[in-house]
Amino acid sequence: MAEGFFRSKKGFTVVQNEITKDANISLKAKGLYLVIQAYISMPDRKWTKEDFMRLAKEGKKAFDSAWKELKESGYLKVHIMSDNGRWRTEYELLDEPEEGPHTLYHNADGKVTSDNLQRAEKKKNNLVSEEEKDHYPQNGTNGIKDHYPPFGSNGNGSNGYGSNGNHTNANGGNNNKDYNIKPDIKTDLSNPHPNQDVDTMEEKYSMEFIEQHYEMKPKYVSASQEKSINTVKDVLYDVLNTQKPVLRVMGEDKPASVVKSRLLKLDRMDIDYAIEQYQKQVTKVHNHKAYMLTVLYQAKSQGELDISNRVMYDFYGAGRKVNGTGGGADG
Repeated sequence: MAEGFFRSKKGFTVVQNEITKDANISLKAKGLYLVIQAYISMPDRKWTKEDFMRLAKEGKKAFDSAWKELKESGYLKVHIMSDNGRWRTEYELLDEPEEGPHTLYHNADGKVTSDNLQRAEKKKNNLVSEEEKDHYPQNGTNGIKDHYPPFGSNGNGSNGYGSNGNHTNANGGNNNKDYNIKPDIKTDLSNPHPNQDVDTMEEKYSMEFIEQHYEMKPKYVSASQEKSINTVKDVLYDVLNTQKPVLRVMGEDKPASVVKSRLLKLDRMDIDYAIEQYQKQVTKVHNHKAYMLTVLYQAKSQGELDISNRVMYDFYGAGRKVNGTGGGADG
């Protein structure tokens, strides 16, 4: 008997043969590629990564594996761009693989300013480079490691943002007390910096590192976000550089190493999400720094949960039309 064949069908999606013949790509990654190609070819609909994740019967882990394979093999590019002070992501499915970075970061003018390979290299070195360290003396005028003062410091120990001029923060207490990372510090001649405990503060992460690591350089910050971004940078600097073994977050004592690790895994989109949550409650919050630490700590997991909820609402809530037509995966 002759070998069987598939009958031709109309209304199909045309896909380049490159990936179907690529022996280096797994079948699951090829399957994801074909599904994405089919859906994004449909008119009058924009599809997100979460839409396709929901289609994965095998679950999120299997989807993430196939997604990562498409990126690393050069068939999928991720573009992160500035849009009126916020960040948006676009995905590009390629007909043929391209070597090099898979995630590209664009500035407001559309120019690529960094990529995942460059960022990965920088993340290997959590400490600032020797070149960056040379910008400031290793020891300040008082002989302690204060070559980069806490963000917003005006040089006399008070905090420039939200300061009431009495070495305390307008949001309540000195900055470090806000996070419960050290006891209150009395200002005297032996410690002229009330925001900096000589025994428990050591600059491991400079402000330059924080701005670079989280994409918070001034050129990436809109005027409407500047105040909140400054608060974020202040919080990150204080928390990442504390030497206390335990931090209090969300009313619970947590190992400082766990809190720092979680904060270091955030990216600019997580930061923007945290600011959005912070601004929703800003009029109800008394301790702004402590609340900002809370939303930063929860940003990545809570942001992913919110996206998942929005997708489910789109498919099972208002997004589904009468008689099950239109919207979501039914399209």
